[in-house]
Amino acid sequence: MKFSKLVLLLLAGVLVMWTISCSPKKTTPTEAVETYLKCLKTENFDDAVKYFHTDSTATAEDLKALSAKMEASIKKQGGLKGYELIKDGETIAEDGLTAKVKAKMVMGNGEEQEADFKLNKENDEWKIDLKSK
Repeated sequence: MKFSKLVLLLLAGVLVMWTISCSPKKTTPTEAVETYLKCLKTENFDDAVKYFHTDSTATAEDLKALSAKMEASIKKQGGLKGYELIKDGETIAEDGLTAKVKAKMVMGNGEEQEADFKLNKENDEWKIDLKSK
């Protein structure tokens, strides 16, 4: 009986840590991109979309559709196998409301992609701007 309680307690702890690792919080732009990429690497696509800057008209269904589309795209490339945040690749605008972060991603099919993530500060959290190119 004690063993099963210990196992349940350990599983609950692991679940809490997993949830926290992909949860938005006040961070730097680089930390936000890193957490987003961790979510992609662990195929936690529903949490990954929490790092997107969305307009106020985005519904839960919109986010679910975006998550499914992102999942299909990543899996088509064999998943995200690794990533590297480029040293000194973060720039924050003078007004402190927008930023850019550079990263390199390695896909499961061996393809390497460089990305310039553009972010907006939204309620003191950095969010990836999908509309900005």
